[in-house]
Amino acid sequence: YEAKAFGVKTGTGIGEARRLCPQLAIIHARPAEYVRMHHRIIEAVEKCLPVEEVCSIDEMYCRLMGEEKQKPRAIELARQIKAAMTGAGLSERAALERVGVIDSQGLLVDDRDIGDAYKQELCWPADYARSVGLPEASARVFENVVARYRPTTLIGSSGQPGAFTQAIVQRMGQDTERPVILPFSNPTDRAEAKPEDILNWTEGRALVATGSPFAPVRIGTREFSIGQGNNVFIFPGLGLGALASNAQTVTDSMVSAASAALAQSITDDELARGLLFPAIDRLREVCRDVAVAVVRQAEADGVARGQSVADIGSVMWMPDYPEYTKG
Repeated sequence: YEAKAFGVKTGTGIGEARRLCPQLAIIHARPAEYVRMHHRIIEAVEKCLPVEEVCSIDEMYCRLMGEEKQKPRAIELARQIKAAMTGAGLSERAALERVGVIDSQGLLVDDRDIGDAYKQELCWPADYARSVGLPEASARVFENVVARYRPTTLIGSSGQPGAFTQAIVQRMGQDTERPVILPFSNPTDRAEAKPEDILNWTEGRALVATGSPFAPVRIGTREFSIGQGNNVFIFPGLGLGALASNAQTVTDSMVSAASAALAQSITDDELARGLLFPAIDRLREVCRDVAVAVVRQAEADGVARGQSVADIGSVMWMPDYPEYTKG
């Protein structure tokens, strides 16, 4: 990464790289080790959030649900992912460099005066910020971070409408074939960008989900449905699974299992329509799948004291609203 500051890029020949950066250290590639670590990183992240798509050997994106979209909770999730990566064998620093957090003052870097303790542990080391071309605080604004760091995913929980500008989104589209852009702030007038704009700016290549409901978007001859990241996909199934298993406690792994079940429940047809979340008319079916996963995890964690997975359907409630007439 440090060599990037000298102009060394992916694909640069060895001779040219040595000319640009005379102090460059060349090491032999270890593909098998990279693949092994790649799978360990995915497993580590899955313990915190379901991985929706793997973008490269060290890049992936996840979805935030419900309260996860609030800034303190989003920061906590970033902290959990970082801890999971280090637990999987990644160094503390390597894990930190894969999560960039931006607040109202710009990128979190340890040479800034940051009063909030929950932000401090997610700060990049200043030397790493310099290595990606962000040497000074004045350069660490959102637009520059996207241009220099080249992230594959943007998650918005700022409540600042228009924060995902056309320039930022189009730069994402230049660097990533299928950029993941999630304007999760709500209501709709607080979203960081409108799905219609995001899809138009990326010629329909962006993967988009929002925190509030938006109408489908048509790009050329294709219509994209916009999935809504809503806790209604998780909480009913999580609660049902906890009740059905008579769990003595709801463990972190039960919550992770619920998230993973949700990610696995989306169909090929829904993906083809552009949805990143299941269609709302399948909510009852998805809740059952989530509940089954929660029960299984409760059993695996040793906290289940009740019914088996086969009993889930019998404990689901079907609302019935009979009509009454005056007699």
